[in-house]
Amino acid sequence: MSFEADSIFGALKNRIKSGKKLAKKGSRNGFFHILGGNTLVKVVSALSVLLFPRIMGDSYGTFKLADDFLSYLLIANGLGMTNVILRYCSAFDTPQEQKSYFNFAIKFGIISDIALLLVYGLLLYLPELFGIYIVRFGADKILGLMLFSLFLDFLFNSMQNFLRTNRENKKYARSSVIFSLSYALIPCILAAVFSAFGLTMQGAVLGRYIAYVIVLIIIFKTIRSIPAFKEKPLKLSRTEKVGAIKYALNTLIANAFSLMMPYNESIVLSMMVSKLLYNDFKVAQLVPASIQFISSSVVVFIYPYFAKNYTDGKWIFKNTKKVILGISAAMGIISLVGIIFSPQIVLVFGSRFKTDNAIRLMRVFFITFAINSAVRLPVGNILAAIGEVRFNIANAIFSSTVHIGICWAMTYSFGINGAAYGLLIGYIISSVAAVIYLRYYCNKLERRKSNSIVSLDGEDIEADEKEVQ
Repeated sequence: MSFEADSIFGALKNRIKSGKKLAKKGSRNGFFHILGGNTLVKVVSALSVLLFPRIMGDSYGTFKLADDFLSYLLIANGLGMTNVILRYCSAFDTPQEQKSYFNFAIKFGIISDIALLLVYGLLLYLPELFGIYIVRFGADKILGLMLFSLFLDFLFNSMQNFLRTNRENKKYARSSVIFSLSYALIPCILAAVFSAFGLTMQGAVLGRYIAYVIVLIIIFKTIRSIPAFKEKPLKLSRTEKVGAIKYALNTLIANAFSLMMPYNESIVLSMMVSKLLYNDFKVAQLVPASIQFISSSVVVFIYPYFAKNYTDGKWIFKNTKKVILGISAAMGIISLVGIIFSPQIVLVFGSRFKTDNAIRLMRVFFITFAINSAVRLPVGNILAAIGEVRFNIANAIFSSTVHIGICWAMTYSFGINGAAYGLLIGYIISSVAAVIYLRYYCNKLERRKSNSIVSLDGEDIEADEKEVQ
């Protein structure tokens, strides 16, 4: 009995020691800067959500409609070239190669955005000549003013990803915080000032452009100090360029479909339940969905390491398990607290939402988004990092298609609670499929390595195991 106790305490001591070691590595390499930065971003965003509608007044609905349309348009921004920077600049060792792909992605992305701007302009204004309004309530005019942010948003995300690929996580976190503060506060200030002239929405748009310009100046000065940015780029071959474009487009498609699952339920519910119940559903999602920033912070930190080791199946799966277990522990604790205190949390949005429906839905969503954060989100990004984007596309299409069927059937059978369980089932299916495929792919990499890395006398050559630094 004493021996068993000693063994348990010994194992626990080793776990604690391992956790401390990992925390030190994370601190040294900027993980906690990313996590802290993202936390501050969430706080600022929450305050902005409360403040901005008050300043905008009756114009808020129109502005929000234009902003929602812009969010859809930004999915295609740069035709996925920001993902090329993230993956290819992480995977290659030499600064010259990094600079080559960075320059190519920037040029191709800007040209793509020029084409997208023309297409969006035609789609926005041409139908009006025939009396057809795609974007109603006057939001089309504001959306037209917002469209030029395509270029600024692409440049910002491109340079942010370049910082990530070079493990400049502290600088990445700093620029993210600066942008979030500027993007939240400056539009509010200018909207309030311009409201005196009846140009509240125009002031908010101008504020956003100023926020972009400020952060772009700061981040450009930052990346100029990175050795890879100073290097003379190599000339990429046609094959290399085509490969990068294919990766960009595949990633773009995968991301677009992965965003569909939360939208599926909105479409189904808007047709099948009352406006009152729909509001309960959306409010119940807000807090559980917001805690996913913890997983996003981890993904931001680990992505370059997995891209770097994309040929090492053993390393990939070993460290994937570490990531899943670590996030699961954090999300499990947070979700448990959230489930217990759901009645108190819903009160933040007003006493009107303290209903049995809203509380029950919130508890389901804490479980749903915990699973999404712990498995689906990190594994999907790891697959993207190692170049397996085609599976992400197939998984996203399959999962979103199955989900909309499940969502309709569950809502029809069990009402609004059925829709919540439908999303949970959809995320579970997608998560399990991603893990199974990653396991299969890692095994394939190891078989390929064992077949190819053999010495002349027939003895296997063992590679040193790498650790996430």
